[in-house]
Amino acid sequence: MVVNHKLSASPNDLPRYVRFNRSLKKPESVDINKAVNIANKFNRTFDRYLEYTKTFCNLNCFEYDSVVGSLKDRKAILTITHTGANFQFGFIIDRGNPEFVIKIMKSLKEKLGDEFYDIFEVNLSDNGTEFNHLWNIEFDENGVQRCRYFYTRPYTACDKSECERNHEFIRYILPKGVSLDRLTQEDVNLIFSHINSYIRKCLRNKTTYEVFIKKFGCNLVKAIGITSIKPQDVILKPKLLRK
Repeated sequence: MVVNHKLSASPNDLPRYVRFNRSLKKPESVDINKAVNIANKFNRTFDRYLEYTKTFCNLNCFEYDSVVGSLKDRKAILTITHTGANFQFGFIIDRGNPEFVIKIMKSLKEKLGDEFYDIFEVNLSDNGTEFNHLWNIEFDENGVQRCRYFYTRPYTACDKSECERNHEFIRYILPKGVSLDRLTQEDVNLIFSHINSYIRKCLRNKTTYEVFIKKFGCNLVKAIGITSIKPQDVILKPKLLRK
């Protein structure tokens, strides 16, 4: 026969209790900003993205991500990739700052006017803090929803595979661990001009620049500062930025 003994003791019954340091558990507080952000992402999950793109075919889809250099960097590169053309461009941002990303997208909207919504129809980013407010761009000045933003599943890079694959080209020029704080927007434009002028077999030996400009015309590439480089002059090595 097994007997279960239930013992109970209070601090007064334990002579050595006072000798040990203990940390008191603080009551959990509710982060209002985090709660609001979760609510805004509720109808913008990756499953909704798949459902939306399946229902409405042939939409322009863009994937968003950020590239970091060293752990101490204050800056990062916001990358935006058109999934159909593999065309990628980017902007220098304050690392982890959502307001900076919103500022960039609003600047593009001002340059492109209503054409902005025709181009950026569907947009997908990860759950990084820099993308917390990105859904605000869905609405025009009258509060009408003109495009859609969605978020990937946490820690699932394959949800935006086109973007991730294109980052390999960036790493040819900016290896991991190299600081990005010294970069200018002109440097970033130069990097992506060379990357988008590289001939791709998957595009039937065309460049992403050719495919992209055929689809969207010159206004967009002019607005984002990307130019065409002759294939024989393309450099995908760190020496591209050596002055």
